[in-house]
Amino acid sequence: KHTLSRCNSIAGGSEVENQRTFGAYYSLSGKTKAVAQSLATTLRADIEEITPVSPHGQGFVGYLQAVLAAIFRQAWAVRPTRHAIADYDLVLVGGPIWVGRIAAPVQGWLRANRLPSNCALAVFATFGGFASEKAFPELEALAGKTAIARLEIRDRDRAEGLASKLIDAFVRSLAAAKWPS
Repeated sequence: KHTLSRCNSIAGGSEVENQRTFGAYYSLSGKTKAVAQSLATTLRADIEEITPVSPHGQGFVGYLQAVLAAIFRQAWAVRPTRHAIADYDLVLVGGPIWVGRIAAPVQGWLRANRLPSNCALAVFATFGGFASEKAFPELEALAGKTAIARLEIRDRDRAEGLASKLIDAFVRSLAAAKWPS
């Protein structure tokens, strides 16, 4: 399994060395996937894409289905996770924010996968417009725990070349966070 030892070295030392990390993410456009892959590389995390059981439309139709599901808080059924979440110390969960809500497949994944009490949660999201203040609290409520770190990357941040700086700050915040015992 993978560890957060790189996170430890970035932060200048903390007690997160040898923490095993798993990341689950959903990405419709590929933007969240790029963030998830960057986090997985930096944190040396096992990573898995959240895949809906039923395929949804592509392009505008797929986006419309996704937005409606988010508005009405409809969690999509997702394929089972291949990794045993209980084997990890930190679980990263991420996806796009649609109309102020976390994506329906992420909601479905969280409903299907209960995080162990001794496992820390960190969350990340991508979005184009304005994020709702409700998206992360709803995600945390579905997970049944408060995240030790949050990462938001707007399309504007990516266009201005700020994504990597935001990811680095997120990794540093993981190293500085209080982890469950």
